[in-house]
Amino acid sequence: MLASAVLLASFACVCSLQVRSSETYSVVVHRDITYGQGLVCTDRTYVNCTAFNLTLDAYVPVPTDDAETSPLSPAIVLSHGGGNSGGAKGQGCFVGTANFFASRGFVAFDINYRLSGQNGKIPSAARPKAGSSIVAQPRSGVNCLAIQPHPNRTSSNGNASEPYTGPLYTAGVSGALCLTAPSGTTPAAITLQPCITSSAIQQHFQRRAGNSIGAEMIVHVASGRCVAWTGTIPRQTMTLASCNASDPLQQWVLGFSGVLFTETNGDTCAGAATTVRSALQWAPNWQSGYPAVRDLKAAIRYVRAMAEGYGIDAGKVAVSGGSAGATNSLAAGVVFEDDYKSELSLADDPTLATTHLSENSSVQCVYTHWSSHQEVDLVTSNDPQHRVRWGRANAPIIEFHGAKDHTIDISQAYQTQAEYNKSGVAYSLNVMPDCAHAAWCYGCGEQCTCANKTGGYCPHMDTVAFPFVTTHLGVGVLP
Repeated sequence: MLASAVLLASFACVCSLQVRSSETYSVVVHRDITYGQGLVCTDRTYVNCTAFNLTLDAYVPVPTDDAETSPLSPAIVLSHGGGNSGGAKGQGCFVGTANFFASRGFVAFDINYRLSGQNGKIPSAARPKAGSSIVAQPRSGVNCLAIQPHPNRTSSNGNASEPYTGPLYTAGVSGALCLTAPSGTTPAAITLQPCITSSAIQQHFQRRAGNSIGAEMIVHVASGRCVAWTGTIPRQTMTLASCNASDPLQQWVLGFSGVLFTETNGDTCAGAATTVRSALQWAPNWQSGYPAVRDLKAAIRYVRAMAEGYGIDAGKVAVSGGSAGATNSLAAGVVFEDDYKSELSLADDPTLATTHLSENSSVQCVYTHWSSHQEVDLVTSNDPQHRVRWGRANAPIIEFHGAKDHTIDISQAYQTQAEYNKSGVAYSLNVMPDCAHAAWCYGCGEQCTCANKTGGYCPHMDTVAFPFVTTHLGVGVLP
């Protein structure tokens, strides 16, 4: 029996409250409830894998003596940010949102999901061969390599945000392949070669500060030169060049999800020249997105499976998130039921049996902060029938996005908006003119970014989103 069933049995009172327009109810938090399991693997050969408990915190409203009860309460499921490779439930911005909604009569769930450094099991991917050169690819995510610190590094958690010296690798056809270049002083092409941990020509230096996903140079240790693009779009290849901190082609973002791209070189990322682009195979950066969306959809099914115990209306479930969590949430509101679930069989992944497969993972509303539609693109590109996921079955979306966001460009929101305009499904885009990425304090003191980043909270966006969410959930709201 999962811990969630035991915890639900211990609730003193599980009852549904009228949703209120202002803070009305006190909130009890039940932490670390297991909502299912997923496989985590020692490396990206996905051979040695073990079951991993997926956990969430439930924010449950407590009735007052004179509280009016309603037949059933709505629910909202929250997904933290961090590029699918960092972060965890309990970020201040989501604790604030969970309390905001729960104090008004929702039951809120703040979830953990598997991160890319845990090597969550994925469907087989289209992987490059040894000797592949690295070329610029459109930053649509379909053909971008997931390039990360080698798993034999000394760090225990694999978080790409830490300072790091060592090989950078991606999953190849026959095992890990490392970025490799000669140690000479002339610019040299970088290729993917089998990893040799002691090889000097595979040692790269990446310097990060805290949880930054800002642009940085990546230095090749043996030559002292920097990773750079050479040539003209679309025929750019990756080489080593003399380090120049002002050269935009040497300013890289090794994002938490491991997709290597330049912020100042158009929408391009690092891809393998020989990567197979087949609708029958998965693209390499599926390594971070697939486990994250799979787990979010499992959390939604958990909410439905436990709806009676929580006093939830299983037909009134919203999702919300920030950055990668918003991208996962957008995917949950758009993709088909079998997406991010049925690509692996129970034989491939026995932990699927713990994820309430008899329930559905549809949502009735999506509330996002600076999201990307990339994970919708991925599943569409890898569908043998190329079925379009956009359409009238999509859940309504309210999106907040900074006009100066260079991490997830606001063009992503405009493209999603265009798809929704075609179908006529409600899409409310709230542009923050002077804000960049992660503008969690927007609306409070004319700030964008909180001093303590995701640890901060401002209720402004929740206040704006609340009427949209309740309307599209079909929830009546009392003063």
